[in-house]
Amino acid sequence: MLLLALGGAYYLGKSSPSSPTLPQPAVSTPTPSAIDQTANWERYQNVAYSIRYPSDFSISQTEPNIVRFEKWGPTQRADEPFFDGVVLSIDMNSDGKTAGKFAESIIGRSIGPSKLVKKPTPVTFAGVRGTAFALQALGTEEYIVLESPRGFVMSISYLVIDPGNRGYRKTLDQILSTFKFTQ
Repeated sequence: MLLLALGGAYYLGKSSPSSPTLPQPAVSTPTPSAIDQTANWERYQNVAYSIRYPSDFSISQTEPNIVRFEKWGPTQRADEPFFDGVVLSIDMNSDGKTAGKFAESIIGRSIGPSKLVKKPTPVTFAGVRGTAFALQALGTEEYIVLESPRGFVMSISYLVIDPGNRGYRKTLDQILSTFKFTQ
């Protein structure tokens, strides 16, 4: 009799419908790309543009119209050619040249062993059409020449040499992503 009761209980447990599984609520975790990693960076602004950069970068005005942002790697020395770090320069053309003529003048004034390694090609940067090219010397310096919506002609040049794989290119790309023309 006991065996019959246990067998019946087992049968009823197997044949009764199981309780439905309720869907679990979705939990949203921000991805690294959704977080603004530049929000706490320093900000530089002038009449033509604004840009953000990390606080461990130095900024200098090398000529009246040129602003330079740079970070040296641990092996870079002041008295040696640049070989470790990242340098970003923004040159506001003050001689009235068009963007095309400004690009030609940069290529024409390259000195020493520099050679053109990327021919001028059309690009769009910060919503503005321009020209990109690259010159090779000790490293490859890349250029973007633009004419801003307000008529300013400028070149943005950068050189990244990262022998220690410290992520300088990623940092440069983040800096460039913050570039905005002022209206």
